[in-house]
Amino acid sequence: MGLEHQPLLVSLSVLAVCLSAVTASALAIRAGRAPRPSTRRLWGLGAALSLAAGICSMHFIGMVAVQLPFVLLFEPGLIALSFLPALGAGLGLVWVSTQSRMTRPLEWAAAALSAGAIVAMHYSGMTAVTLTPRPIYADWSFWLAGLVAFFTCLLAFRFLRSAMASAQTPHWSRLLVIGVTLGLAASGMH
Repeated sequence: MGLEHQPLLVSLSVLAVCLSAVTASALAIRAGRAPRPSTRRLWGLGAALSLAAGICSMHFIGMVAVQLPFVLLFEPGLIALSFLPALGAGLGLVWVSTQSRMTRPLEWAAAALSAGAIVAMHYSGMTAVTLTPRPIYADWSFWLAGLVAFFTCLLAFRFLRSAMASAQTPHWSRLLVIGVTLGLAASGMH
């Protein structure tokens, strides 16, 4: 018996993370352009929280979309803890947007940290499922998930930096491209 998913809920989970990533990108750009450090921190916190909420929403809506012959139960404390790595991914986005000069090694490091945070959120979120026996993951799937997240984060960060380089406020279509790319970074590993 293979796993089946409810397509509407899967679509909703991807839409949730993409919309939150669009919002996070717009807020990160504002953070990067804010003249005062206190304002920069507030916009940045909003961006990080927005992306983290979207990543977690995508994950758990996706978990509800899986049709199993039994009810999935979740440990609330572990769900709350799984928010922390997602917040790390959001902070990576903000860090990239607020750097006045971005070298290739820094860009790759930021993408690696954000991708690692996305993978950590996924696997820590999976520990919140109270299944016996516990799921076993193949090593290759862990590394493949990390590579997918890394390259899509890297691409999204490049799009973000390009938008930051423009003197004008980015058009909504440009924000949509950044958001969808970040959304794919979060949901592509699933």
